[in-house]
Amino acid sequence: MNNLINLNFWFDNTPSSFTPSFETGFLYLFALAVVSGLAARINAKTKPDKYQKILRLRLGNGLITFGILGLIWYFFSFEEIQVFGMRFWFLLLMVGMIIWSYNLYRYFTKTVPALIRQEQSKAEANQYLPRTNRR
Repeated sequence: MNNLINLNFWFDNTPSSFTPSFETGFLYLFALAVVSGLAARINAKTKPDKYQKILRLRLGNGLITFGILGLIWYFFSFEEIQVFGMRFWFLLLMVGMIIWSYNLYRYFTKTVPALIRQEQSKAEANQYLPRTNRR
C-alpha cells in the first residue's frame, strides 16, 4: 500500500511487467468497455426520447474512448515501452474516467430536468398564442 503513495512507483521508467491475472483482467476490462460503448451507441438509435438518446450516445462515446485509450496503454505496457507504458498513464486514465462520469451524472440530474421544465413551460405558453390560418 505504501507504493501507491510513493511517486517513484507511478513515474518509474521501467515498471515491472504485469502478473498474468492482471494482464487478462485489464484486457477484459478495456475490451468490455469498447463493446459496451458500441452497444450503448447502437441502442441509442432505438430510443424515441431525445434525452435518453443523448444519454446513450454520451455514455457510448465515453466508454469507447476509455476502452481504446486503455487498450493502447495496455499494449505499451505489455510491450514494455518505457514512457508510454508508465503507470501514471493508467492513473490519468482513471481520473479522467471519474471526472467524465461525474459530468455525465451532473448533466442528467441537473441540466436535463431544467430543460424538460423549460420545454413544458414553453409548450404551455404556446397553446395560448394565436396561430395563422392554414388554408
